[in-house]
Amino acid sequence: MKKINFNTKNGVRFIAALLGDGCLDKRLRIFYANSNPDLINGFIKDVKTIFGNNVIYHIREKSNNPKLKLVELPSRYGKIVVKIGLKGGSKIENNTRIPCYIFNLSKRKRIEFLSQIIDDEGIISFPSRHIAIHMATENKNKPNLVLDIKELLKSVGIESSIYKEKEYTSLKGPNRKMWKIEIHSFKQLEEIYRNFSLRHKEKLQRLKILIDSKKQIQYPKKKFKEIITKSMKKIEVEKGYFTSKDLSSDINRSLGHSRNVTRKFFKQGLIKKVKSYKSGNIHSFAKYKVSK
Repeated sequence: MKKINFNTKNGVRFIAALLGDGCLDKRLRIFYANSNPDLINGFIKDVKTIFGNNVIYHIREKSNNPKLKLVELPSRYGKIVVKIGLKGGSKIENNTRIPCYIFNLSKRKRIEFLSQIIDDEGIISFPSRHIAIHMATENKNKPNLVLDIKELLKSVGIESSIYKEKEYTSLKGPNRKMWKIEIHSFKQLEEIYRNFSLRHKEKLQRLKILIDSKKQIQYPKKKFKEIITKSMKKIEVEKGYFTSKDLSSDINRSLGHSRNVTRKFFKQGLIKKVKSYKSGNIHSFAKYKVSK
């Protein structure tokens, strides 16, 4: 086996992937699961760069989700990974931390690490206009990973906020708490788009769309109703109905703005409701059609 170095670009992305959509199980086997082919291919590239082209790995499809690919490496490689501080077993139960050495690497390598975290765990939200990274814990305190990611983001000039999101039932033990890190402001989002190295092309595209939404088209007042109605009709043709969320994405406006527009059009009789809003554990937006 070649000399192993986790201080490289590929090395830090590999470690970040294990803290994201990957894991090191109790038998020290390495797994990485994803439905995005660019992330699967990127992980395999990192593995080969670190361990050599003769590295032993297997790829298989998840039986309950053929789109989800699972890459597995035997424990001989996991025994090397534990030497940098990662523990085998559940990341949530272990309350895993980012290995200390990552914080001492160059800014470029810290950014590569964070890029992989966003690739795996990041969500680009149009309505809220932010990037959110979700992590869970078994106790009331913030997960170590959340705190470490926030610190690492700050070290490369990106400010973030931590929020407790929800509690959910786990079959593996006590109830778990979900936390999230949010990155706001167009300046910071632009910094991430310019300098981070996201492999997830769809997320990168969504981030670009979100950034471009800062420069919104100002609809002429006289044509506003015509433009919005045209958008509603277009979505209705595609889906058979439209929601305020659909409208928000199509006209590049916040969800709150689209809800207000939808309510206004409904009161004026320009659109009709075909299914009411539903809240609770199963949430769904109200569905509408354009009145004939």
